[in-house]
Amino acid sequence: SDMNFNIVWYENTNGQGFFSNFHTITSSMIDPQSVISCDIDGDGDMDVVSTSAADGIVAWYENHTVPHITGQPSNREVCAYQNTHFNVSATYTSNYQWQVDFGSGFADVVNGSIYSGVTTNSLNLSNIPDSMSGYLYRCILKSGNDSIFTNSVSLSVDSLPVIGLPVSYLQCDNDSTVISAVISSGSPGYSYSWSQGDTTNQITVSPSDTSGYQLIVTDSKGCIDSATTSVDIIFPDTVNICLVTVDTTTGESFVVWERPNSQRTVVFNVYRETGTNVWDLVGSVPWDSMTVFLDTGSNPSAYAQSYKITTVDTCGNESPMSPFHKTMYLGVSLGSPGLVLSW
Repeated sequence: SDMNFNIVWYENTNGQGFFSNFHTITSSMIDPQSVISCDIDGDGDMDVVSTSAADGIVAWYENHTVPHITGQPSNREVCAYQNTHFNVSATYTSNYQWQVDFGSGFADVVNGSIYSGVTTNSLNLSNIPDSMSGYLYRCILKSGNDSIFTNSVSLSVDSLPVIGLPVSYLQCDNDSTVISAVISSGSPGYSYSWSQGDTTNQITVSPSDTSGYQLIVTDSKGCIDSATTSVDIIFPDTVNICLVTVDTTTGESFVVWERPNSQRTVVFNVYRETGTNVWDLVGSVPWDSMTVFLDTGSNPSAYAQSYKITTVDTCGNESPMSPFHKTMYLGVSLGSPGLVLSW
């Protein structure tokens, strides 16, 4: 306007010729004669050029388009080692830089194992440790030489529940086992889900063979942890006799066997055949003693004698009998001619 020395612009708000109130570019132009719009500096924005007759000035007004935030990022709360993201919505910009403050002021975030999208409108965080709880985030939005900041938002990371559960239990054969889980950390108000369907922190199981069990715990904030345990069934050790011979001093049967590697055995029981397929217990040897037995009630010089051995474990269960071993008896009688040997 050459009357009030103003240069103004009007926004076409609906694209169909409906214009907003004017926006003043300058009010100090003396006798403006012409005004045109064009991209003088090649930055993609339309600038304004004007001329004035009174002072002979050609003026350039650079278009500094300030980014406009239409949606601020929000605070986030997640469970440890989960993923989340911060978003910002804006117009008049495609230039973003996210920043983080973990106690010493804001600094630019860089892409890495946890962060991605640091120069986009969406900052992604992956596998977040609980040590990051309390970190603050914001985004810088730039357009040309102009920039604005979003609001600062916080990240809260909830610790996972920690399940205290033994790696394994030992159970006697034909017995039962109580499995009990102790939960620490996380937010109280836990729910339990066992692999076999139970929903309490303590269960009783009676497996017939070694079995595994998984527990999933969810706390009141939805954070989850899992743990596994097993119940190992204790069966008596099986032991075989190495040899049965005759003690040269006493002339009685002498039984020898090898000690098993495990320490489940409490005692070894030695049996002698006293009738056809009738086996009587003739002695017991503690686990930590010499694995030999002298049968003081035997008479191997009269006839061959057979022996078997069993083990008794810490549960009081006795193993099946081993295969038999027996002494050798040699009978000598007069024959015609010479001697007759009978084994």
